[in-house]
Amino acid sequence: MGALNISGGNFQGGTGLIFGPFGFGVNQSGGNYMHTGGGTFNYGTGTVIFNGSTAMVDVNAAENFYNLSFQTNGGTLKTIASDDTLIANGDLSFQSGYLNGGTIDVKKNVSVFNTFSGGNTALNFSGATDQIFTNNGGITTSGTWTVNKPNSAPLAENSFAPSATTNLLISGNIGNVGNSTYVPLDIVSGNVLQTGNYNLALTSLSLASETSFVNEFAGTITLGGDVINDGLIRLNANGTGCQSDSILLRSSSAMQRNWSGSGIFQIVDADVREQTGTPIITVYNGTNSGNNGANWVFYSNCIAPAAASVTIGGRVLTDSGRGISNVRVVMTDFEGIMRVTQTNPFGYYRFNEVAVGQTVVITVNSKRFVFANPTQILNVSEGLSE
Repeated sequence: MGALNISGGNFQGGTGLIFGPFGFGVNQSGGNYMHTGGGTFNYGTGTVIFNGSTAMVDVNAAENFYNLSFQTNGGTLKTIASDDTLIANGDLSFQSGYLNGGTIDVKKNVSVFNTFSGGNTALNFSGATDQIFTNNGGITTSGTWTVNKPNSAPLAENSFAPSATTNLLISGNIGNVGNSTYVPLDIVSGNVLQTGNYNLALTSLSLASETSFVNEFAGTITLGGDVINDGLIRLNANGTGCQSDSILLRSSSAMQRNWSGSGIFQIVDADVREQTGTPIITVYNGTNSGNNGANWVFYSNCIAPAAASVTIGGRVLTDSGRGISNVRVVMTDFEGIMRVTQTNPFGYYRFNEVAVGQTVVITVNSKRFVFANPTQILNVSEGLSE
């Protein structure tokens, strides 16, 4: 059987495997999946395998499936119509061939086999529970990856532990510098956490408020474009404390990559080259490998906080000298650990029991106001009120 064209009635997906929809039968070599008119595809809990040779998937804007798998013969190309979205309510696997066009919205896990050759299809990660991305050596698609998880919640105060149901766990490389595959990563809601030593080639990286991007392992992040952070970026090679500089921040060329945003930057044990931007970004126990902007500050020591402690306090004011209430104030210490508070109705804030003998970064952020200098670097040696 060749193409599958649903124009009326119902097609039951069942619970097993459907080989196609470019035809039914393991040896089917071609045909399109067309569902732009009437009729219903009831996807059930089975797996639809897109195999065969070059073909088109064309649906009426969106089509629901359960598990999806792409396994084209001889490394051939499948194409999803440009304005269409395939919704995988289960798992998604890329096993062989290329995939171009459209978007796949996946609710559970994604795996890339070493025989998959990439393409430009976009991915949305929108599952209500943790999702795992695994790459076993293939090439990822280069369309925009959007993380937009419905159960997102901000990190708890003084904690890096993300909420239990808001995470995309990265267990493999994203993009490929060797063949110039770079992926735009847009974190709209939720947290992206690396689970091992992996390399990321990103066209761009953007984080919305109350999202996070965390790597506590090792690997290289190569940027083909800029970073916008209104959430939390935490890079701490090999976990807590100061160890070897095992996270590398690089540009895809000699051009500096611009970092901006009102979010929090916590960077420890990183080797940085060809990065610039507007916010002050402090790298603790890191390496300045050259061609970085003046906003990148490298703090060479990694000292244990002294036993003595002080109070750091301040006030956030308008240009006319009035205190601003409910401003989010974040203090980041030399290990990248943050403490969060808000200003009171008169604009005052305070952090108690801050260890002396270290450098901290104070950052303010408000949805109602834009601050000319939202970040300050303080050497803690006595009680401060800035």
